[in-house]
Amino acid sequence: MFTYIEQFARSGRLRRARPQLSKVAVPGGSPFFILRAAARFPASELFRLAGRCAPVVLTDLPIPPDVPVRRFTPNAFPQRRTANALLCLLRDAALSPQRVTIGIRDPQGALRGQVCAFLPYAADVRIVTRNAGAFDADILCAVREWGAGLTAGEDDALLDDCTILMDEKCCTVQDRLSIAPTPVVLPPVYEARRPQLVQPEMFAAALFELCGVQAPAILQTDGVLLDGEINTFSQAAQRFADLS
Repeated sequence: MFTYIEQFARSGRLRRARPQLSKVAVPGGSPFFILRAAARFPASELFRLAGRCAPVVLTDLPIPPDVPVRRFTPNAFPQRRTANALLCLLRDAALSPQRVTIGIRDPQGALRGQVCAFLPYAADVRIVTRNAGAFDADILCAVREWGAGLTAGEDDALLDDCTILMDEKCCTVQDRLSIAPTPVVLPPVYEARRPQLVQPEMFAAALFELCGVQAPAILQTDGVLLDGEINTFSQAAQRFADLS
């Protein structure tokens, strides 16, 4: 749950008009709030009102230092979306798993419970994280179901000699090809609820991380950016296979 804050221009006696609060229902998740106020309404009071609805705010406005709210910064969403794009690419590339070693930078453990999905396509998956314990269940799954290698630790040396390196925004293949998800396109049911001034990716991340929306379409990408150019998964898989 979060509060979106926006100020709008007002003149004359309406400059300090009372803020307008609305609650927005979210299919498949918890609701969020929209709090709008005149530009001259005191910022500290506005943020205190927002904090009563939800302690996390989505806004471009500067946050006063003494109010009980924090600005939303995406954490799990970008990493999960990049992982989904890489999975789709690996499925289309149909490489021998023995040819693929995946190294993942995941400081917060955003992919916990997800990394075993790579094991049909990679014989070795290594995760550099500050939260190695979050991957205990994944490591157990790797041994029991795949007999494959899954390692989690803090040492960057784990990533040496990996075929693919992935962080929250993109992947690189043998230091030669950059792979990233295409821009977020929200399903219509969520696009209709997006405040006009909020970028689709930020709004999708807030829905996913704060409202608990788990709809696959939120994470979906129809292709990938290869060195900045849009490619379908089948186009990307050919270039990927040539490099791997």
